[in-house]
Amino acid sequence: MHKTLCSLSAVALTPACWAQCDFGAADALAAAIVDDFPLVSGASLRLEDPLLPGPSLERFYGDYDRGTVVPIASATKLLSAIVVMSCVEQDGLDLDAPVATYLPEFGGTKGTMTVRQMFSHTSGLPSNSVFAFDPSITLAQAVTRIALFTPLEATPGTDFCYGQVSMHVAGRVCEVVSGTDWDTLFAERVAMPLGLTDTNYDGLYETTNPLIAGGAESSLEDYSRVIRMLIDGGMYRGERIIEQSSINAMFTDLTAGLPIRCTPASRDTQNYGLGAWVLTRADGSRRVDSPGAFAYTPWVELDDAGNPLLGGVYMIEDGVSSLSDPIDAARLHAVRGRHRR
Repeated sequence: MHKTLCSLSAVALTPACWAQCDFGAADALAAAIVDDFPLVSGASLRLEDPLLPGPSLERFYGDYDRGTVVPIASATKLLSAIVVMSCVEQDGLDLDAPVATYLPEFGGTKGTMTVRQMFSHTSGLPSNSVFAFDPSITLAQAVTRIALFTPLEATPGTDFCYGQVSMHVAGRVCEVVSGTDWDTLFAERVAMPLGLTDTNYDGLYETTNPLIAGGAESSLEDYSRVIRMLIDGGMYRGERIIEQSSINAMFTDLTAGLPIRCTPASRDTQNYGLGAWVLTRADGSRRVDSPGAFAYTPWVELDDAGNPLLGGVYMIEDGVSSLSDPIDAARLHAVRGRHRR
């Protein structure tokens, strides 16, 4: 079993407070996914400890290496939530204002849904719309067509329906309040300050209509920088990307107790924040994650007081096999492997 000695920064802790981190089991389980599933050619795993200046573990399996870039499907949602929160902080976006405040083409009951509802899948809109997936139009054109031709399936705020279309509308709201197109917003507020070179919204196809909830591509290094920023309270290399209060809002369960209209087969509950699933355990600790349909899985572990314990990215691309259970096993052993002396 591989064992990594993780010495902590002397600035943060005294020399006596060193950590013995045994991530061998997580490493072995992550590698086994490539070995056990014939359609999986490669994968990679990176773990980020908030008490350490660099990665606690970085491994590449099969044919993956540091240059590998893959479509990340719904792992896009967490990236998009960061952009939304930047609009709250910098442009005065009100998460609880009726969408008609920003997009007057939304009328009637549909005009009452909010960005908070859109990014927690409680807006009442259907799961998907053909307009969100049309690469030949702009985001503005797609959302206008959603306003005109995509009816609500429930009253806003009354049920949970996981999907693409509600976040698409919220993305257009961000364009309106900022006066900037989505791709530029993401580049200026997330990609450039984090130094992301492999992450964009053309992961499924080249488009002028970025799929806010599922269209990005990324690499292990890039997305790990996003996770690093989140576990460091919104800071990255001395620059603030978003406030801790925004991260808290993203990581708060907004859907407990709501009836489920639609949800992925791998999820039997609907506990969701803003752009991420929120699992609260019996001891009060939480796992916040945003896995994609191709199994790309970023996550953050929090203790019962909301303090980050560990962040991670398991990078893989396979849309056929059921990988949620083996990935969950690797993540569980990553948490178990992180202990303090």
